[in-house]
Amino acid sequence: MDHDYSTDRLLPVYFLTDVGRLVQLCAHIEQVCCALIAVAEAGTDPDDPAWFSSFIKARKSPLQKMRKRLRQSAAKEEFSKHDDALSSVLFFLEKVHTFRNAFVHGACVASPDGTIQTDYVFTEGAGADRLEARQSEKITQAHMRQLLQTANALHELTLGVLDCVDDGLAMRCMRRIYPLLP
Repeated sequence: MDHDYSTDRLLPVYFLTDVGRLVQLCAHIEQVCCALIAVAEAGTDPDDPAWFSSFIKARKSPLQKMRKRLRQSAAKEEFSKHDDALSSVLFFLEKVHTFRNAFVHGACVASPDGTIQTDYVFTEGAGADRLEARQSEKITQAHMRQLLQTANALHELTLGVLDCVDDGLAMRCMRRIYPLLP
């Protein structure tokens, strides 16, 4: 069934689809990072209650704390040969998360030149230093495709790190997280 949503008049359909893909890829990267944290903190058995507790704690952490725990996990022996991969993921989480937040919490419109204009207001700092800030970016279709390709590659990379630690670990983690998976 075709729908006519007001956003269809503001943004091209390809962009709406790409935003959905990017947001989901970011969520899955974060989820796999939390599984990596759980492996570092509680071992390779996702059915162990300590593993699942560590995973849930990481999932509920603000991104900055989750990145710190992932950095600590990367220092563990089982991840030592994946230092470059985890460094890439940490960099991605830091840099691309601003785009993810702009797409999730901000608003976007198509510009006459074909780019997408974002408008995102957020808070920086804490306590007395807390300030509201505004981010406005122009995103080209090529830039969005690059973000998607990078996110997809890093999602595959994080799953691969789990499987390098223990063959089949990525699927065992996913089955524990999503009990309905076969």
